[in-house]
Amino acid sequence: MYLDLFGRLALSGSLPPHQQERLLLAAAYNDLRLFVDDPALRQQQAVRLLDYARELASPGGELSVDVRVTRDGWRAEIVAASEQLLTTPGFKPWERGAALNVWLAREGLCPLVHYAFERWFEIGSYGRRLPAEIVDDLADLSTTFLFRLVPVDEALVAGTRMGTGAYSHVYLCGDGTVAKVPRNLAARAFASQDEHAASLHARDSGLAPFMPAHLGFDEDTGIIRREFVPGIMGADLLVMPGFRDAPFAIDQLEHLYEAACEIYRADGINFDIHPGNIKWDGNGERWVLVDLGPMPVIGADYFPRNNFARYFRKIWLDRHHLMKAVPVRSLDIEVPLTTSPAQPARPA
Repeated sequence: MYLDLFGRLALSGSLPPHQQERLLLAAAYNDLRLFVDDPALRQQQAVRLLDYARELASPGGELSVDVRVTRDGWRAEIVAASEQLLTTPGFKPWERGAALNVWLAREGLCPLVHYAFERWFEIGSYGRRLPAEIVDDLADLSTTFLFRLVPVDEALVAGTRMGTGAYSHVYLCGDGTVAKVPRNLAARAFASQDEHAASLHARDSGLAPFMPAHLGFDEDTGIIRREFVPGIMGADLLVMPGFRDAPFAIDQLEHLYEAACEIYRADGINFDIHPGNIKWDGNGERWVLVDLGPMPVIGADYFPRNNFARYFRKIWLDRHHLMKAVPVRSLDIEVPLTTSPAQPARPA
């Protein structure tokens, strides 16, 4: 069954309390990247921030919200709640964000992340009201990332596990096909279905020559089956002698890039065209996009558009430099288990 964005947000309300708490903590931990770099210190600050936000958001608290969420009006109601929080002076953006998330959790909805791709997103901030569509974009981004933290029972397949991605375990089956088996709530509830739909769409586009054959999707298990394409991942080629100076079939790679960008411009489907998802098939002498899961709109501008040379420089050739210089460029939701000395109740 297809879940709309409200249905995705509402999945949180059906989770056990400890998992709901984990999502709140992960959102706070991510958002505090705005000013705390050290993971252990940020983890401690996130715990304290949530305690402080619960106090502020309690009935009669300085950041309490008196809005109720309904299925038909949820977008406008989230905007109204955020703007209500903005009317109280003297609070930091991450404090308002945590208070909003406490309110969302009480309403049975997934918290929202506010810091992503080195930008802070606050709905209706400072009188410069962002369009209501930002609520959709944040809901998409937040459920896509946060529900990865919720494990699900994995469906059984006959095959050998080849690897693990953000959403699924990947198995090579005896018939020479690949099975992507959901391993978390994001994949099971919506991401695998979205990838299936995007794959069908791409089959009729300029991406078709660069795709493995899409062989099926099981709506009950969320398993996607594809043709197995042997080869070497682009990310591995980047550290092999000679490739950076003489990349294989650069014209093909440019066509793949152009096709993906055209789909994004025309239909808003953002394929994740980085070298960790693109494989060189030496037998067929072609590049293959092996992960066709679409990414959220927020962060789509991370890929330079309309300029292949800039894209190839940033996404391919500068990959290892950026991984060291900016190790977290999207979101950081993996809260460490380590702790640090107690910090003030209100992050400075």
